[in-house]
Amino acid sequence: MKDAIKKGRIIEMKKTAYFTLVIFMLSVMMIGFTGCGKSGDTAKDESAPVQIRLATVGSRTNPLYLSIKKFGDLVQEAYGDKVKVEIYPDGQLGNEKEMGQQMISGALQGAVLSGAVLNQVGSAPEVKVYDIPYLYNSLDQVYGAYKKVGKKEILGPACEKTGFKLISLISMGSVALANNARPVESPADLKGLKIRSWADDTMLTTLKEYGANPVNLPYSECIPGLQQGQIDGLITTDMHILYDGVIDAVKYITDTRLQFAQHIILVDLNWFNSLPADMQKKLEEIGDQVTDFSLTQALANKEAVFKELAKKAEIRYLTPAELEVFEKAAEPAKRKVLEAIGDKEYNLILEALK
Repeated sequence: MKDAIKKGRIIEMKKTAYFTLVIFMLSVMMIGFTGCGKSGDTAKDESAPVQIRLATVGSRTNPLYLSIKKFGDLVQEAYGDKVKVEIYPDGQLGNEKEMGQQMISGALQGAVLSGAVLNQVGSAPEVKVYDIPYLYNSLDQVYGAYKKVGKKEILGPACEKTGFKLISLISMGSVALANNARPVESPADLKGLKIRSWADDTMLTTLKEYGANPVNLPYSECIPGLQQGQIDGLITTDMHILYDGVIDAVKYITDTRLQFAQHIILVDLNWFNSLPADMQKKLEEIGDQVTDFSLTQALANKEAVFKELAKKAEIRYLTPAELEVFEKAAEPAKRKVLEAIGDKEYNLILEALK
């Protein structure tokens, strides 16, 4: 009897040991599988390149595209297969406002936008200081003021307030007037002309002060509009006139120097802040290189662009006296900007230009 009880206990102990071993082995296997899953995921995350999708409305010959491509190339060169840079030119991802919205949503990492777009996707009234007519006399002044105060004290903070990180400045040069009606040498020559401008209060006010009739027309419709007489002319940069084919639809061009068009390369601030500190620093350094690149390009292009424009249109370069007349007529537009935003940013720029 005792032997039977003893034998039963031994069998029970063996069963218990067996089940304990099974449970232990299953636990080890579960831990192993879980660990493998995490390890695999981690390895995948570490090996996957950082995706950097960049966009611009500029065509592949446009300085806007060339500058953001330079940025992308330098980033790719610095990080190799750790990043994957994709660039979408020609407005493939929409207009500038739409690209700004895509950055905020996280669908796009970076883009080239005009300062005016900051106020369309957020609130940054201080950037309107750059709309003041005849604020600058040259590209050197534009870039000099940007490096001294624009990046750190005006544009940079304005961008961050609207959810972006400022990377670089791109200037397309000074604003010119292209039209089919007559040569323009004074504001009086604009009287009654239908002139297309971007939707900016300052420029619209300026054109009205000159006696023109501002027309709201999408930029993509300007060439057909010129050809069909819907508009007599438009305000844009000399580079846009050449590179976007406007030159084939106009007869007269005046180098007004009314404004120096400024675009900026921006990236999504949340995306930027998610990057390692050393990568953030590197992107800012590359951005400064691209700023210098765009200035060199703009200076080199200025003479060449007007040389090409002169082959198809009559070019008018305004004398200092003629420029003074244009500037004086634009004074109400300047006052309107300063009344809206104050003179803090304006004084910062004036001090930087000394």
